[in-house]
Amino acid sequence: MWPEHRSQAHDVVLKRLGDAAAVITYKVMSAMGEETQSWYASTAYGRTPDGWRAVLRHETWIC
Repeated sequence: MWPEHRSQAHDVVLKRLGDAAAVITYKVMSAMGEETQSWYASTAYGRTPDGWRAVLRHETWIC
């Protein structure tokens, strides 16, 4: 049996860049059993005719 895996985003900030783009920044805390990890992340989105689409994602691990 695999240990339970949980992730939660904290300090979420949404920054609109006009009508066609946005960036979301956040800190992720993840736990699997007794092991925990944290990292900062940001995702850039662009508006397309089909809706909002992620165009770039960045993660910086906290050691």
